[in-house]
Amino acid sequence: IQEFVIAAIASNTRRAYAGDLAHFLAWGGQIPASPQQIAKYLADYARTLSTATLARRLAAIGRAHAVAGFPNPAHDDLARLTLRGIRRTCGRPQQRVAALTTEHLIAIVSELDNSIRDVRDRALLLMGFAGAFRRSELVALDCESIEHCPSGLIVTIRKSKTDQEQRGRKIAIPYSRGAACPVRSLDAWTD
Repeated sequence: IQEFVIAAIASNTRRAYAGDLAHFLAWGGQIPASPQQIAKYLADYARTLSTATLARRLAAIGRAHAVAGFPNPAHDDLARLTLRGIRRTCGRPQQRVAALTTEHLIAIVSELDNSIRDVRDRALLLMGFAGAFRRSELVALDCESIEHCPSGLIVTIRKSKTDQEQRGRKIAIPYSRGAACPVRSLDAWTD
C-alpha cells in the first residue's frame, strides 16, 4: 500500500512540498497549525512571494496536516479568504517566456555539424518541436514508440504528466521540406 501511496504523488511534487513545509516551519509555524497562524503566514509573505507559490505552500501545509491525521487548516474560511485577498491586492500576472519560433529553431539546428552528438541533438530538437513534446515525453521515446508511415512518423507517448493512468496517445510527425525535417533528422540519428 505504501508503494502505491508514494506513487500517487510525483517526486517533484513531494520535493516541493517538503521545501514548502520547511519554509513554514522555519517561519515559526507548527503542525498542527491554527487557521489564524496560516493566515498570518500568508499575510507575512503576501508581498514577497507570488500567489502561486503561496497557494502551493498552503497545499503543502494542508497535506502535512492530513498525513499527520489533523484537520486541514488550509480549508478554513480564514485561510482561503486571506489567500483570495492576497490574489486580489498583490497578485500579478505570470511572466510568460516567448515561444521558440520556427525561425529560431532553424537557426539553432543550422549551427550544428555532422558529429554524432550534433546529429542526435538535431533530431531531438526537431522531433521535440514538431511533436510539441514535454522534455519527459521526449526522453522516454524508444524505437518501439516510433512507427514509420508514408507521410512521416507516428509517435506513441505511453505516459505523460497529463496522462498518469498511461492511456497513451499517438502523435503524427510529417515529413517537411529542407534540412529541418524531423523525420529525416531522426532517420539520420538512428542510422
